[in-house]
Amino acid sequence: MNEIGHKIKLLRIKKGLSQENLANELGITQPSYARLEKEDNRLKITRLIQIANMLEVRVEELIDTNLQNNVVQHKENVK
Repeated sequence: MNEIGHKIKLLRIKKGLSQENLANELGITQPSYARLEKEDNRLKITRLIQIANMLEVRVEELIDTNLQNNVVQHKENVK
């Protein structure tokens, strides 16, 4: 599984949404959506923006691998 697709999957599950829920919102089939979570090379930026909006996150949170590490480190330094 790719990193962006994995983040999307985790956020989708955290929000209690199924692949079918997001597929319907995107106007695609569930199998097509499932492939998006598995193969990020199939994700166009417009689709990524739609998914980020549905999951209520910024696109940067999905694509920046260092962002999550920086947030965790910042929270630890603030304590």
